[in-house]
Amino acid sequence: MAWAYVQTFETVTWDEYERVGRELGDETPEGAILHAAGPYGGSVRVIEVWESEDAFDRFRNERLVPAVVRALGEERAAQGPGRVEVLDVQNLLLGAR
Repeated sequence: MAWAYVQTFETVTWDEYERVGRELGDETPEGAILHAAGPYGGSVRVIEVWESEDAFDRFRNERLVPAVVRALGEERAAQGPGRVEVLDVQNLLLGAR
C-alpha cells in the first residue's frame, strides 16, 4: 500500500518553499501520488502520499536535496527536514478530477 508523511518546516518561509519548488520544476516525480502544502501558523506544512517509501527516497536524494541546495544553500540543506510524521497508508481514497 501507499506511504505518506506530514512535515512541518518551522524555520522555512513560504517564499523559501516556493524557491525550492521553482528549482524542482513542474515534472511530477515518479511514484508521487499527492503533494499538498501551505502556510501553517508561521511555518510551512507539507502532506505527501507516495507509492512507497523507496519512491520518496529516490526523489529526495536525486531531486529534492539538490533543489534545496540550489535554492537555499548547503548550510540550510544540511539542517535537514523539519518535524516529520510518517504513516503506512492502509486506506487511500482519491476523488475524481
